[in-house]
Amino acid sequence: MVKPAESAVPNLALSDLRDAQGWSQEEEAERLNELARAKGWPDTITANAVSRWERGIVEVPIPMHRRLLAELFGVSQQELGFTRPQAVQPDGSGARDQSVIRSQREWLRTRQALNRHRSDLTRLATRLYPPEVRVGDTGLLMPADWRLAKPVPLDSIELVWTQAPAPTVTGHHEETRPLRPWSRRNDAMTATTRPCEIWTGHACSITGSATGCLGRSRCRLVKRQR
Repeated sequence: MVKPAESAVPNLALSDLRDAQGWSQEEEAERLNELARAKGWPDTITANAVSRWERGIVEVPIPMHRRLLAELFGVSQQELGFTRPQAVQPDGSGARDQSVIRSQREWLRTRQALNRHRSDLTRLATRLYPPEVRVGDTGLLMPADWRLAKPVPLDSIELVWTQAPAPTVTGHHEETRPLRPWSRRNDAMTATTRPCEIWTGHACSITGSATGCLGRSRCRLVKRQR
């Protein structure tokens, strides 16, 4: 079902999944099409289609696209944030609470403002840390023992993924309730945001880091023995 832009409710869960990977909408579309080709399915997803899903203009994509999204992000289809069209009340109004819609739109405007000033906010946030862990004025944080004494050939570097411990801050603490948008789900008001998990090498994306949150995985450099 396609809705007019003025009445659409943004799918924050879906945009959060993309932001957590640090992808643009075009990059997400390319990865979805790669998955589709591997399965022998049509590879016709565009950045505009991703935008329409995230803005809520398309409330529920076709099953094939939902399956691709769930596989790409490693979540269930229920975690993608898509909802069936709401029932209409006898008075002709939509079933979705207008306060929920206003809250979600305000949250989307806040996210857009943060994204526009992401680099500047990252640099400001890094000033809260001691100079010895800052990498110049790049907005990056890196302990001294992570830094190489001199450049090394790229073919001598191996990327190794390790599982990090569960984050202490999940975004679901009571103190964060005033900052979260509302969503009506099964007649209960619940937050639609996903937890923000911090990668120790960078500032958190909630402060505008250009890299975004990378989930619970960390990446470390290992010098390959030659």
